[in-house]
Amino acid sequence: MSTPRRCPISARACTTALLFLLAACGGGDSGPSGPPNGPAGTLDVLFASPTPAELASVTDDWDTRTFPAVDVHVDATENVTVGTTPETVRTISDLVGTTRHSGLVLAPDGAADGTLPVIVYAHAGFLGVSRDELVTFASRFPDPSQFVFVAPSFATTVEERHLWDEDVDVSLAFLASALQEEPEADGTRVGVIGFTEGATMALLMAERSTAISRVVEFSGMTNFFTSTIRGEFTQLLSGQQPAFFISAVLNAAFVLPLQGGELTAEQTRLRLIRSSPALFVDRLPLVQIHHGANDDVVPVDQATSLVGALTRAGRTSPDDFQALIDLSGGHDPANLEGSLDAAVAFLGELAE
Repeated sequence: MSTPRRCPISARACTTALLFLLAACGGGDSGPSGPPNGPAGTLDVLFASPTPAELASVTDDWDTRTFPAVDVHVDATENVTVGTTPETVRTISDLVGTTRHSGLVLAPDGAADGTLPVIVYAHAGFLGVSRDELVTFASRFPDPSQFVFVAPSFATTVEERHLWDEDVDVSLAFLASALQEEPEADGTRVGVIGFTEGATMALLMAERSTAISRVVEFSGMTNFFTSTIRGEFTQLLSGQQPAFFISAVLNAAFVLPLQGGELTAEQTRLRLIRSSPALFVDRLPLVQIHHGANDDVVPVDQATSLVGALTRAGRTSPDDFQALIDLSGGHDPANLEGSLDAAVAFLGELAE
């Protein structure tokens, strides 16, 4: 019989392995450890521990920020079958600021108003989301007809956005538009699931909206202030090859604007803080965390950093969070043993 690779952090049998991972990844701690400093102290400016005043300035902005969607349109409808249930996919667009954004809403036909919990699907990155992808995801649920599925399609290039921050504005606005157009949806029962870049967005959405009561993240960036990420920035600033594929995104979103003079070190640092959900865990609802220990896209210290921040904040497992680290897994969620089933079960509790 094979030994399970899935390691719940709360499981006593995995304590030694998780302590090893936390130690190897620095447990998410920021500070001067890691590769040598960059020119003119740039790395010290970027990666000094965030201060309470800096964190408060971010949350104050979040709490006073508005992003109303107007001119909401249903652009297309299509009948599909999910499992054995006839459902309708609607393509909805709205105007946020001066830009029109669109996304998908999948709902069963004939449900009573206000009866179905909502699951927001945050796609993995720059390729957007398709009808087939959303239907395939919904088909994983034992009874998809119990839910309304909402899939924002956020900006598709780094140049169109401040990585993850404006994406959250757009996605929360789209959620409001979807609730407006789908009377079956119950806006008091909302969960979010995200993958890679979408995982970071899902966590930030949950930290900015009290309507969201559950969030699942797969292999997302959670804390830009770990020694591993500082090491990636060091490699990028010195023109060397970084270790993780996510650094291509970091380069475009942070390093190149810094080197090109579009952003100062202080402005880049604020962007890093705003994009680090592990710094704001006091605002998180119930959360489930998935990561592979051998992930070569996003380092596993992003999961252990989030776990460490939750633990230091007094959150306990499994009551407040669940963390599942696949000790031999990589980045692909399909290869993280039992992860997708666990996520479906976790989100499925919204219907109970």
